[in-house]
Amino acid sequence: MNTYKTLLVAIDLEKNTDQILKRVAELIKDHETKVIVLHVSYIEIPTYGGYFGEGLYAPREVHIDKKTTEERALDRIQNLLRKINLSTDDIRIEFGRPAETIIAIANKEKADLIVMGSHGKHGLKLLLGSTASSVLHTTSCDVLAVRIPEE
Repeated sequence: MNTYKTLLVAIDLEKNTDQILKRVAELIKDHETKVIVLHVSYIEIPTYGGYFGEGLYAPREVHIDKKTTEERALDRIQNLLRKINLSTDDIRIEFGRPAETIIAIANKEKADLIVMGSHGKHGLKLLLGSTASSVLHTTSCDVLAVRIPEE
């Protein structure tokens, strides 16, 4: 069987991220595989003023501390990877729309496989989740959706 040479592991740092990483550890056991762990931060900021026009409710300047967000995410990912003996050599923290960013990084790195969690709850999202579904239907490489059971 042909083994994957480059895995892109997309994680969202929800409480069950360790399940995805454990699956990756099983996949790469006894194989020399490059593993890229990617977390995409996407902060959608609703504007109250957008609903009621300008004036009193006009949106004010919003500041998101990217450096602090990156540091916290990196620290958390490194701890998760160390617990299951996965390399912490290639961790990426990106900002943007998750599906688009995952696909862009996968293409840039020529990933053979994208591994990500699936924990959608309603309608079509019940099967995959909107991000996993978008990635699956847009990327040209294989996608492994690790099912995260609802609690």
